[in-house]
Amino acid sequence: MCIRDRCLAAVIKTLQHHKIVNKILIKIFNLVKTTPSAYSISSSVSVSAEPFGETTARFTVKNEGNTDFNIVINTAGSKNSWVQDIEPSNGELSLSGNYVFDILVSPDNSASAGTVHSITVRVNEQGGSGSIVCTSTLEVTVGQFHDGEITSTGIGDFKIEPGNSDSFPITIKNTGNGPDSFSVSISANEPSGWSHSFDSGNTNLSVFLKSSGFIALLFEQFVIKNKEIINKIDLKFLILLTSLLLVIC
Repeated sequence: MCIRDRCLAAVIKTLQHHKIVNKILIKIFNLVKTTPSAYSISSSVSVSAEPFGETTARFTVKNEGNTDFNIVINTAGSKNSWVQDIEPSNGELSLSGNYVFDILVSPDNSASAGTVHSITVRVNEQGGSGSIVCTSTLEVTVGQFHDGEITSTGIGDFKIEPGNSDSFPITIKNTGNGPDSFSVSISANEPSGWSHSFDSGNTNLSVFLKSSGFIALLFEQFVIKNKEIINKIDLKFLILLTSLLLVIC
């Protein structure tokens, strides 16, 4: 082989070698570039809140990957409507830092006191496929909501002749989300000599009702004889709960 042919063969061999190396470098580069980012988030966070009250749960997302990226936070579950706000709900998760966000939650009165409900917290990669990269759980323990109502089945003006008495049905209902004790009393701007009581003969009652439970009572009013007739008397009923005073006229 002449010198010229030897030189040409060496050049071709060198180019072929470089081509192989280039292919290897390209494969390595692509492998590093497409390595999925790694993420971690706080384990489940537990909070307690009364119905219609508010509380905040804090979560931390850590970047365990090899690049900065953007994320978006959302929630899911049967009690997802309890979530009032997520702040911040999206942003950049840098390679050297953590992403901290707060979830503001406010239960309604649909759940019984003392029950625990789970809300799924999702971290999605923003842009591209938007796939879920990690999840956590917000556990909400519902506190007790105290509420009640008193109603009368009678409508309109009631007439009682002097010297007589009459009774009126009333219903007391627990509209809170847990069992509760009620103290029921009556006050009225009635004339001297008139009297009132429940059908038990007492003017004050204590009742215990489970959630959504109710009790029917009779309110009795006596009008003294030979007194000037008064056209109308307004009666006021007080329902006293454990920590709430409701006035229902």
